[in-house]
Amino acid sequence: MASNGACTTSSSPSRLAKSIIDLNFCAMSSRSATDIEKLYLWCKEGWQKSVLGEYKDRKEALSRFAIGAVLQSEAVLSVLRRELKKLSPDVKVDPDEIQAVLVNEVLKREVVEGDLAAEARKRLAKIAARKARDSVRESALAAVAPAETAGT
Repeated sequence: MASNGACTTSSSPSRLAKSIIDLNFCAMSSRSATDIEKLYLWCKEGWQKSVLGEYKDRKEALSRFAIGAVLQSEAVLSVLRRELKKLSPDVKVDPDEIQAVLVNEVLKREVVEGDLAAEARKRLAKIAARKARDSVRESALAAVAPAETAGT
């Protein structure tokens, strides 16, 4: 534990330690909902319910790197393309052009480049692959089920 009250965690020794939560008891207010939530993470009930892990997952999901990766996904690019087409119906816009504008002009460089950004993109790709695999499996099961009932 660091001297300022920050708790750090590291998934591997070669990785830099990440701060999950910073606590400064002198600056805390009993009226602040955010401060009360931070204290709850460390109380007995919070430990029993393993709230700290959920807080970490929520913080990672809302990180600028995760949001940057989602903004560059095919689904979001297709929505952006559709909305741009509503603005200018005569203009043909390619999803690659939209992504280039997002990466080069809209998003900060630190959100797009670096280890944390690459990790967020990998996590998003893994989730998309799992979702695609599950949908293929469900459609295969749906196709087999009617064939089995027709044979009986």
